[in-house]
Amino acid sequence: MTDAENAYNKFRKLEGPQSKETQEQAVVDAYNSLEEAQLAYDEAYDNLYKPDDVAKDENEENTRQTEFDSAEKKLRSAITSYRKAVQDQKIFKRYTYPSNLKSVKDKLEQSRLDLRKVMVSTQSSMKQKNNSIYS
Repeated sequence: MTDAENAYNKFRKLEGPQSKETQEQAVVDAYNSLEEAQLAYDEAYDNLYKPDDVAKDENEENTRQTEFDSAEKKLRSAITSYRKAVQDQKIFKRYTYPSNLKSVKDKLEQSRLDLRKVMVSTQSSMKQKNNSIYS
């Protein structure tokens, strides 16, 4: 029972909050990456479609197009990563955390019931032994 109590308290006070913070940090990191990708995309877009200077040759135009394509791919990837992080956080809050908390809580309750069962069994055995001794 002590092990179950320790596991419950550890999860409730340490592991649960730490996992929650990890999920929140993942969302923040994904959002920051998304912002950086958006800025890079905007800059590449401006360089390609609203250039301050006209491309001197076809090579420079191709370079701008390549930079734009790369920035667009990174932006799409960052959007996907952000959405996944938000979805993972929702799943954690709605399912994973409550499920894990219930699991350790159930183990604690089961160990308490087992302890009571052993205590009742022991008391019964003690009464039988005392009766035998008295007889």
